[in-house]
Formats: sequence, structure tokens, C-alpha cells
Amino acid sequence: MTRVLLIAFGAGLTSSVFYLAFRWGIPSLLALTYLAPVPLVAAGLGWGFAAALVAATVAASTIFIGVDARMAALFLAVSAVPALVVCRYALQSRTDESTGTVEWASSGRTLGALTVYGVILLAFATLYYMGAAGGLESQIRSALRAFFDSLQAGNTARVEFPVDQIARIFAGVMAAFWVSITMIDSILAQSLLARAGLALRPTPAYSALVLPRWMEFALLVALIASFLPGTLGMFGRNAAILLATPFLLLGLAVIHTLSRRIAARLAALTAFYVLMVLLGWYLWALVVLLGLAEQWMSLRERYGAGGGTQENE
Repeated sequence: MTRVLLIAFGAGLTSSVFYLAFRWGIPSLLALTYLAPVPLVAAGLGWGFAAALVAATVAASTIFIGVDARMAALFLAVSAVPALVVCRYALQSRTDESTGTVEWASSGRTLGALTVYGVILLAFATLYYMGAAGGLESQIRSALRAFFDSLQAGNTARVEFPVDQIARIFAGVMAAFWVSITMIDSILAQSLLARAGLALRPTPAYSALVLPRWMEFALLVALIASFLPGTLGMFGRNAAILLATPFLLLGLAVIHTLSRRIAARLAALTAFYVLMVLLGWYLWALVVLLGLAEQWMSLRERYGAGGGTQENE
């Protein structure tokens, strides 16, 4: 018990140091801020949910004492609670009475829970700024204009950035980016634990990702809401971007599975990701549609090499 507490304490301190790396003003260390959930998730997936809870408490308390309450609250919202959500769902299991084998919760359930938490945060931010002039979107627009103006301070030739267009989808894009980063951090934590032989659960087959069926209906509701005027439309538009992210990841899983049929697989995948960067939203939307099609048509089972590529939900 003492050993577990020491590990959790160390994980919490490490997480707080990672999270505050951006305050040091060293660009090369900025990436550490995005790795802040890794020690918390590692504590949970290696020594149990209680260890993750202790680590998150230590990290938040350290930030509160060392900086202020606002920074600690932000850490809890964007790093600690998501890490706890991952641990809570990833550690769920059940024993098959007929075979005696342990079935662990799928990564799709974890991703779904993380997405729901993101939608809740988005709803909270929307409600919080309803009293302000123009709401959340107006606040984002003002912040973006100030940011772009600061970038061009002293320049005689100014560049006009599409601030209004960016502000319309900024909250959803940032939430989607945050969900993706949290999942990458969780995969990294599980990989490190598995290599050290400390993981409590086996590593999921990420290419076999299966999403809960309610997610496609939630995405449909958000898309319908996006056509409404005012605050509801703004929330629906940004929630739709966030809810589409798991289907983007599912679509990528389908592409990785189907690419096993190609001889020059690495070259094909590299070319595809280059196209995703070059073509942007157009190709991303097609990958999301591919993820939606997988939910209904099981493309990996039909056309994947070897079959049996899906997780147990």
C-alpha cells in the first residue's frame, strides 16, 4: 500500500510539472503540457483507479499551491478528469462464466465516455458565456482577433485572417483535438506499462475499434441542431465536430485494416496521410463517413485480411 501511494504521489508531481511546462517559456518543452495526463493514466492502468485518483489530487493540489486556484481548476477539467474517465472505463471487465476468460471493456467505450465528457464541457462553456454579448462564439472571435493582431504587431503588410469563420468552429475543433490528444496519451501510458510488465489489463487492438451504437444518433442530433439559429446552432455545430472525431478514428482504423491487402502498405498509408494534410476537411469528412459506414456494414469483417478484426463491445 505504501509503495502504491508513493507511485501515485510521484505520478501526480510529474503530471503537475508537465502541465506547467508552458510557463517556462521554452518552446521545445511545450509538448510536455500535452503529456500531463500520461502519468495519471499510467498510475491508474498500472496500480488501479484509486492510484489515479490520488495522483490527480496531488497534481491539482501542487498546481493550486504553486500557482493559483484557476490554473488548478483548468488542470482538473482538461487533464485530471479525462485521465480518470479513461481509467474508470478502461479497467472495467467481466468474466465469461462458460469459459472463465476475462473480457475487458473495449477502447470504443472509453472513447465514447471521453467524448461525452467533452460535450459536457462544451455545454458548460456555452451556458457560462450566454450572459456575455454574443455568447461563446463572440468571446472566441475577440480572443482570436487579439491573438492575430499580436502576431502582426509592427508589420506593415498585414494579413487578413478568416477570424469569423474560424470562430464558428473553434470550440469544436479544440475539443476534438483535446479528445485525440487524451487518447494518444492513454495509448502511450498503456504501451509503457505493457512493456514494463505492469499493465493491469491487456493492450486493446486499436485497429479493431468499435464505437457504441448511440454515438451515431448523437452525431445526427448534433448535425440537426447545427442548422438552428443562435446559441443552439452554435452548440450543435461544435458538438457535431467533437462527436465526429471518434468516427474519424474509426475510419482510420478501417483504412489501416484494409491496407493489409496492399503489398506496399507503408508507402500507401504515408501517401494517404499526406493527402489528409493537403486536402484537409474534404478528405477528413470522407474518413468520417467511412467510419459511419463501418458501424452499419462491418467493412473490416467483409474486406479485411484475416477477419475477426473487431473488439467485443
